[in-house]
Amino acid sequence: MIRKLIGPDYPKTSCECVECEPKIPLWPARKARERDTNNLGLESKSQLKDISECESTSYVTSMRQPSPWLKKDKYELLNPNFGLTEYPGFFHDASASKCDCNGCENTVTAFDPRLINSMRGGVAQQLDRPPLSGEVLLKDIYEDSLTNYGKHYKNYSDIHAGQIMYYLDKDIDPTYSLPVYTVRSDVNSVVYKTPMGGLWPRYPKCPLTKDSQYLSPQQFTRDTVTHREDLMALQTARFNREKYPIDLGN
Repeated sequence: MIRKLIGPDYPKTSCECVECEPKIPLWPARKARERDTNNLGLESKSQLKDISECESTSYVTSMRQPSPWLKKDKYELLNPNFGLTEYPGFFHDASASKCDCNGCENTVTAFDPRLINSMRGGVAQQLDRPPLSGEVLLKDIYEDSLTNYGKHYKNYSDIHAGQIMYYLDKDIDPTYSLPVYTVRSDVNSVVYKTPMGGLWPRYPKCPLTKDSQYLSPQQFTRDTVTHREDLMALQTARFNREKYPIDLGN
């Protein structure tokens, strides 16, 4: 009798999951800007409501790791204006540069008594580059670039009052990088929502078994390496979660 009154389509539970589609939901910030804290970050806290309630895991992107080592442009400088400038007065002295079959050294020197080497007959020493100074000239103290000097840092790119240069090494930036990991794998970036509401980034890897002769000609050795890297990935999951946190935005 009750079934006839409420109908067969009446939901048997108040949970919204009954309307979920059988597929992995997408993370709302998967198209975040490249200059964000990381590719999993949210642009604003308003995107928290866009996180799917159907599944505990949201898909972000896929990539193949480990990546080959870069021969150039491997460092990304985060704070190019890190507070140090070159001392003036240095120049390149071609007559004092050492030359060989590969060319001449690009050294610099200056008319400074501190560079005179008395043990070698008063010859000025050659430097590989001009020295850097953190001195702020009195005539420059009202420049706009010195506003909030030494404070109100929002991220690494704002640090301009110290002598530390922050950079990213693109060779070790991936989650699984050489030389620790050697098995080429498809790595999925996903975000797991814990039962307590926490957001954990996860990076499950699936080894590519086809054309894996580069590891070893023996199947037993290839299986051993793959098994060892799988254990390493599971052991480092917690550290990766702390190293690549979720930025909840403003």
